[in-house]
Amino acid sequence: MKKVLGIISFIALMFSNTLPALAGDPSNGIWKTEASEETGSWLHVKVFDCDDLVCGDIENAYSSDGEIISDYEHKGKPIIWGMQILGDGKYKKGKIWNPTNDKEYNSKMVLKGSILDVSGCVWGICQAQTWERVE
Repeated sequence: MKKVLGIISFIALMFSNTLPALAGDPSNGIWKTEASEETGSWLHVKVFDCDDLVCGDIENAYSSDGEIISDYEHKGKPIIWGMQILGDGKYKKGKIWNPTNDKEYNSKMVLKGSILDVSGCVWGICQAQTWERVE
């Protein structure tokens, strides 16, 4: 009986130590970008943990009428990488790629509940967007 309780205790201890890792960063999930001023289209970005950092890939692209663009050439490509987690919903020193102009921006993010403010600069030119969490 002691042996069985010891095994159960060991398994419980191992499982409890992995819970924080399984939970992931609060920014993890699917985010809807702002609509493009030119086309009205937008992206869904999947944000996830990557080696103690935050990364994101393009999940889908949507036309201005809300239809998935099935042949979107950048689907699955990284759009966020190397984002350092500061805590309290703040992230810095990452990169964000804008597929519209093919530029990489030194970036930061701020998480406020179901809103993710992303911003970045390249050569003194800065851009910012507010992304909404997709339920």
